Amino acid sequence: MVLAGHGDMRANDWYSLTYELTRPEDDQEVIRKGVSATILAESIKNIRSQKMLLLLDACYAGSAISVFRGIEDRKALEQLARSSGIYVVAASTKDQQAVELPELGHGVFTYVVLKGLEGEAMKSQQDHQVTAMSLLLYIDNKMSQVRAVPGTAAWNRGKKKKRRH
Repeated sequence: MVLAGHGDMRANDWYSLTYELTRPEDDQEVIRKGVSATILAESIKNIRSQKMLLLLDACYAGSAISVFRGIEDRKALEQLARSSGIYVVAASTKDQQAVELPELGHGVFTYVVLKGLEGEAMKSQQDHQVTAMSLLLYIDNKMSQVRAVPGTAAWNRGKKKKRRH
C-alpha cells in the first residue's frame, strides 16, 4: 500500500492531508478531513493479509510509524521475508519534510520506489522478480545515497535544522 502526498502533525498524531482539505493551516479541518495514523493503523489491522508493506511518501511520515506496534525495530526488515505483519517505510523522519522535485513530478521517495518496481530492485537479473525484501533494501540504499550528496535538495532538506536558543 502506498500513501503519497502531504502530511503533518496535529494533536500528537500524524495526518495524511487529503485532497478535500482546503485549509491545511486549520487544525480542526486537518483533524476532521485528514487521515490520522491511528485511523490508518486500525484500518490496516482489519485487512486480512499475512504480510503488508506500507510506503509513506509525505512530510513527517516517520511520526506515523509509532502507531504500528512492533515495527519500529530494524529487525522487522529481516522478519518480513519469513513472517506475518505490517512493515512501514517512511520517506521522512518525524522531524523532516519529504523531498519533492518539480522535474520528477512527485517525491524523491516515490521516484525511488517506482525505479525499484521497474526492475532496478530485482534480487538478481536471472529471477526477473522484485521481492518485498529486495525493494526495501533498494529503497534503503538509494535514499541513503540521495541524502549523502551535498548540495542536492534531498541532502539539504534531509538535514536537521539547528535550533536557536
